[in-house]
Amino acid sequence: MSILINLVCGLVASMIVVDLVRLNARAPRVRAGWVHLRPSALHWTALALGLVLIGLFGWIWLFVGSSRTDGAEQMRILGWLLLAFSVGTLLAIWQVRRVLKFAIRFRGQRVVFRQDQGGEREIDFQEIASARLSLLRGYTIKLKSGKIIFVDPYATGAAKLVKRIDQFLALSK
Repeated sequence: MSILINLVCGLVASMIVVDLVRLNARAPRVRAGWVHLRPSALHWTALALGLVLIGLFGWIWLFVGSSRTDGAEQMRILGWLLLAFSVGTLLAIWQVRRVLKFAIRFRGQRVVFRQDQGGEREIDFQEIASARLSLLRGYTIKLKSGKIIFVDPYATGAAKLVKRIDQFLALSK
């Protein structure tokens, strides 16, 4: 039974890695002057450490256990920790996937991003109606057309884009 669980976990981890590699391979070529938003070291560290801890906790859960008098309580707590780190790792996977999926890049007052339907869209800062930082969604850019672009504030290059947009919006008022 434990071999089957290990095989399933390995298969799921492999599918996640293949999906992230596929998304990264579709990233546009770097052109001179454009700043590309990419997953940062924070994203990759959260992803890697989460997977390592899930593997370690799963191994302890399946093979080590506890022979102490409070062993059942320890395994229950370990189960909750395993669940918590699994949710956190899934969140890290979702964030990395979102940054790669939208492939946002900017230069001057131009922003290019990949749309949900496929294809890329290029906008000018003039098309931005508002921009704000929200706790759960990150930096939200609302266009005059009603389209909303979500920018992960922890992505590499995001701080520079946010600063430029905020300065533009402050000057245009």
